[in-house]
Amino acid sequence: MLSGGNVQPAIPAARQPLSTGQSEIWFIEQLEPPESTTFRVGEYLEIQGPIDTELFERALRRAVAEAEPYNIRVGEDDGEPWQILDPVTDWELPKLDLTVEDDPWAAAERWMKNDLATGALKLGDHPAFSFALLQVEAERFLWYQGTHHIVSDAGSAALLGRRTAEVYTALTEGTDPAEGETVFGSLRAMLDQDAEYRASPDFAKDRAYWLEHFGDSPRPARLSTHPTRELSTVLRQTAYLTEDEAVELRAAARKYATHWSAMIIAATALYLHRLTGKSDIILTLPVSGRTDATSRSIPGMFANVVPLRIQVRADMRIRELVRQISREVRQALRHQRYRRIDLARDLRLPDGGNGLLGPHVNIMTYDYDFHFAGHRVRGHNLSNGTVEDLSIMGYDRSDGTGVRIDLNANSNLYTEDALIAHRERYLGLLRTLSDTSDMQRTVGSLELLSAEERRRVLGAPGDTAHPTSGATLPELLAAQAARTPDAQALVCDDTVLSYAELDRAANRLARVLIARGAGPERTVGVALPRSADLVIALVAALKTGAAYLPLDLDYPAERLAYVLGDAAPALVVTRADSAGALPARSGVGRLLLDVVDLTGTGDAAGDSAPAVAIDPEHPAYIIYTSGSTGRPKGVLVPHRAVTNSMEWLQGAYGLAPGDRMLQKTPAGFDASVCEFFWPLLSGATLVVARPGGHKDPAYLARTVREEGITALQFVPSMLQAFLAEPGAADACAGVLRRASSGGEALPRETAERFHERFPGVPLNNLYGPTETTIQIAHHPSAAGGEGPVPIGRPVWNTRMYVLDTALKPCPAGVTGELYVSGAQLARGYLNRAALTAERFVADPYGPPGTRMYRTGDLARLRPDGDVEYVGRTDGQVQLRGFRVELGEVEAALRALPRVAGAAAAVRADRPGDQRLIGYVTAAGDNPPDTAAVREALGEVLPEHMVPSAFVVLDALPLDANGKLNRAELPAPSFEATTGGRAPRTPREETLCALFGEVLGVDGVTIDDDFFLLGGHSLLASKLASQARSALAAELSMRDLFEAPTVARLVARLDGAGPAPAHGQQPLDILLPLRGEGARPPLFCVHPGGGLGWSYAGLLRHLAPDQPVYALQARGLTKPDVLPASVEEMAADYLEQIRTVQPTGPYHLLGWSFGGLIAHAMATRLQERGEEVATLAVVDAYPDNAQALPDAPELSKRQWLGVLLDDIGGGDIFAPGWLEAHPDGADGTADLVADLCRETGLPPRLLEGETSFPLLDILLNDQELMRKFAPERFQGDMLLFRAVREIPGYRRDPLHVADAWLSFVDGALVVHGVPDHHYRMMREESLDRIGPAVAAALDRARG
Repeated sequence: MLSGGNVQPAIPAARQPLSTGQSEIWFIEQLEPPESTTFRVGEYLEIQGPIDTELFERALRRAVAEAEPYNIRVGEDDGEPWQILDPVTDWELPKLDLTVEDDPWAAAERWMKNDLATGALKLGDHPAFSFALLQVEAERFLWYQGTHHIVSDAGSAALLGRRTAEVYTALTEGTDPAEGETVFGSLRAMLDQDAEYRASPDFAKDRAYWLEHFGDSPRPARLSTHPTRELSTVLRQTAYLTEDEAVELRAAARKYATHWSAMIIAATALYLHRLTGKSDIILTLPVSGRTDATSRSIPGMFANVVPLRIQVRADMRIRELVRQISREVRQALRHQRYRRIDLARDLRLPDGGNGLLGPHVNIMTYDYDFHFAGHRVRGHNLSNGTVEDLSIMGYDRSDGTGVRIDLNANSNLYTEDALIAHRERYLGLLRTLSDTSDMQRTVGSLELLSAEERRRVLGAPGDTAHPTSGATLPELLAAQAARTPDAQALVCDDTVLSYAELDRAANRLARVLIARGAGPERTVGVALPRSADLVIALVAALKTGAAYLPLDLDYPAERLAYVLGDAAPALVVTRADSAGALPARSGVGRLLLDVVDLTGTGDAAGDSAPAVAIDPEHPAYIIYTSGSTGRPKGVLVPHRAVTNSMEWLQGAYGLAPGDRMLQKTPAGFDASVCEFFWPLLSGATLVVARPGGHKDPAYLARTVREEGITALQFVPSMLQAFLAEPGAADACAGVLRRASSGGEALPRETAERFHERFPGVPLNNLYGPTETTIQIAHHPSAAGGEGPVPIGRPVWNTRMYVLDTALKPCPAGVTGELYVSGAQLARGYLNRAALTAERFVADPYGPPGTRMYRTGDLARLRPDGDVEYVGRTDGQVQLRGFRVELGEVEAALRALPRVAGAAAAVRADRPGDQRLIGYVTAAGDNPPDTAAVREALGEVLPEHMVPSAFVVLDALPLDANGKLNRAELPAPSFEATTGGRAPRTPREETLCALFGEVLGVDGVTIDDDFFLLGGHSLLASKLASQARSALAAELSMRDLFEAPTVARLVARLDGAGPAPAHGQQPLDILLPLRGEGARPPLFCVHPGGGLGWSYAGLLRHLAPDQPVYALQARGLTKPDVLPASVEEMAADYLEQIRTVQPTGPYHLLGWSFGGLIAHAMATRLQERGEEVATLAVVDAYPDNAQALPDAPELSKRQWLGVLLDDIGGGDIFAPGWLEAHPDGADGTADLVADLCRETGLPPRLLEGETSFPLLDILLNDQELMRKFAPERFQGDMLLFRAVREIPGYRRDPLHVADAWLSFVDGALVVHGVPDHHYRMMREESLDRIGPAVAAALDRARG
């Protein structure tokens, strides 16, 4: 029998390190605020029978005393954490009888959750656990367990529960469960096992696996719309599959040859795909981390989380998805011991790698098979800590109670209602997946929404139905002229026309146009500045039945020529003073209004409207918009669509005869249609602004006041400028009655500023692409609103759908693509049948035969029924392997104080040098500080989304339609060193100018480093060539590598006198890229082709005192000398490096073929008893028997391209070289001359047609590579693996990281680089490779 309740573990021991899992928790908790509950985990066991509470306490104390990890104390010294085994003896076990409560179970849960949130479970607390026994029924007890995660995990809780049950049962039976012994493994065993794993080949294999799968640092798709780092409470919604439904789910899993847990994961991946539109889905899978009997016996912290990367497509069969998930889960479990924190360090991710983790999917079996003296137990989860976004937990007890699903969510990101909606949809999806009657079903075919939710988000087809006249524009214009013939219709400077006068002038011109070929289904070009003539010409063209084609005289002649050729108008209406802007030879006749008499001679027949039969489906106008291919496309808009739009406008906002509307939008922008015709259809007055006046806020304000303008419309960027104009509000006070905004997203701050300046004046946000006729949605903006201004609801006789990638409706609050159907759809694109079919697709939710237009805009439906614009489907860019949404960057910029407007763009102002640039305008007199902007963005955006440079502009550039003109955003200025010395001599002035010219940098000082300003090997070659000519001095690439500043270079030249012969040779076998420095050198072995210049890009990543040498092929200087084996090359190169460094430790690196030579050099050095401290191999593999089995049939030009990749790390020096020189002998000679001149290569290396020395070196290297068999290296090796395949080539299946394991005795440390083989020496790749090499060199120094 046990005597007493306290059994002592071992005496307090010495300090010990934390395990890697514990260290991960400790590290992440250092980033959390003190009140964080991230690592407080809790559950309770429901004991289904009576319990002797005193015996229970004795049993529990015994089990706790035996479980060493529960007895640790954690601390730190100078930032280094430690733990000691410190026996816990004075902890309390509350025993609460809650049977007297009205709801004992609810009272128990409240008590446990409160203790978990507020109890002593902080890092460093001792003990770091809290237990209690709560009675909720006469024969029902709840054993509460709350712990800090650094002490235990779910596996530990199960071990402790089982041991407590064993001891309790023994006590009740009067037996002794081996007193003084323990069934648990020790803390020391846990730490030893962790250390052994990290030193084992398994660790290297696991690292290689995870880097291969996640080397590009993918960004997880999330259901929440914004990230947060704020602490929050956890919302939980619970749902159940009945036992019958659970049986179906398990049966479906068996049919798919998997476990039911894979069905839960599949449902989660599918749900995320459908609700986010993302195909690359990242989920997080909590795992036990216990892979052997030893770890399964230790009640310590082993648990880990591993990412699952799943590719999901709408056309993918469900069975394919489930099988993929089963495969990925199996692989992940094989590599589950590799910690998240290690992967985060490998990928240089902030915040412990949280940004890599998607929604959690946690499968909890809770199939406890122990009992307390015959009483069964059932586990219940209370909390797994803070939920960053969303987690889904599945429980299957296999006891006939079905499957429980918990959705846990961050309350800062989800509301209770939103989480309930997710719960219902997710549960419905699980039930649907359980149905395997159709094994051909696809991901996109499944319905996520219930019938009721579907009805709410789609609306009924007749919800916006409203009668319209069905008339054409000429009919409506004529009717208004008949109603108010003498009213003022048009004002333009000194020209004032009544409705009757305008109608007569248009009729006369229409008759002339008809005589020149105008008519229905024909086109009339109009090339006139904003004027009374422009209005008359547009109305006249409509009266002929033709579509008018506005031609913007400010457009380049080339674009106008394309539009005229594509649209083929019957004629162009213009004036003598405008005709000069038109292409000289368009083949289209012109009608000069200067020579046409439109005054009339009293001929009533000539003044009447021509008799033309116009159908509502005839085009009213053709407006050209920019195309994604760079070729403008003409949108044909029929009368039916324009009439619906005009009559809706009048019905919604009602212009009256006393109103005056300003026409200021260029006619080539479809918003102008509203300005031209709405006032003329309602009896109001159309006032025409002067040409260019729409860009001048001061002019607009003055015109409003002087002309009594009551109605104005803006694009938001122009509205911002108008509101910023001093005196605009005073000038318009009491005059302006209504305003609208459209054409781009209306920022909330702009709307609020409008309401402040113009209280009581309504502002309507209008939305509509050209293809949907002016506006398709509207939202009245009210003062005091919050969040983005919605685009609102559809206009009469139209519908808007927010659909996912499978064309299924998205739930409210979920982003999808916006589709539009109904009366305002354009006919399509002129002469572009394929594009029309692609963008105007069948409407699955409308009457048979109807179409809907795919806008390309991302939107979401709000709970109140309004639609909110989110961004563009094509607003995503790729930047160094990361996906970046420019709209998200711009929104973050606009949210900053002192920023009025913002734009973002990815620029490549130098070949291969893509950078994200931010552009801002000031909200006041003081421009924003770019350093403060960068710091502020770093707090809300991931590092890769923070622009590398910022440009402060007076105003964002706008195009003719007032929209942001991204093409006109200026290049940023990459400044030379601030405070650097100016040139003092003519030689320094010349070199500073050459540095600036070659690098594209202004203001270079004599202290600026060529390579830190963006130089690389080929630019160095160009500079050396130009400097030799400019200075009449011998300057080699070696000089530039060893003296990369103007000051050092001039000193070198001044002190050298005439350069010795060897100084002219950038082709030396041992080329110093940086010859100075106190550290042991890094020797970099050339790739195939023999040149080592490409390694110059490494210099900027290494310590300034780190010498770097490139080993180059002997054949570069002795073309007849080609080695017979890799071993021969290794021996030769070792003799070379020993002239610089006679003894070790040696540091070796090689890319491609050079990696094999570096490995051979390393093994040979070890045979001689030398130390090799660093061996780094860049995308090379030991088995190359199948590599290029036959030399490909390439032209000389193509071989030059391959060799240039080797020279420049894939960064071809002159963009367009190879494209500008077609295959064949004619262009190759010029190309060779260009290359020799620009790179400094001697012409002799490129002489020959079918073969030339540089090619001979490359082909010989490839042959040696195929024959090479490496020895075993005794040490660690860095491997940088290209993640992407070379375009057009399949990766050799033998070229995998694990292939090196047989040839490396130590750890194989693999880094994935998100590019392909030939780009490994590019700047973007070196940003990954360089820091890792620098860290390895630093570690080698000790």
